[in-house]
Amino acid sequence: MSQYGAKYMADNGCNYKTILNHYYKDIAIGNLDEKSKSE
Repeated sequence: MSQYGAKYMADNGCNYKTILNHYYKDIAIGNLDEKSKSE
């Protein structure tokens, strides 16, 4: 992930989920507590 690119996206209104999905395709973003309960 480019720090400059991520900052640019954030400065232009993107939230962390949008930024992460831009750099890391096909990821699931969630709470670790939720994840451990489902296992």
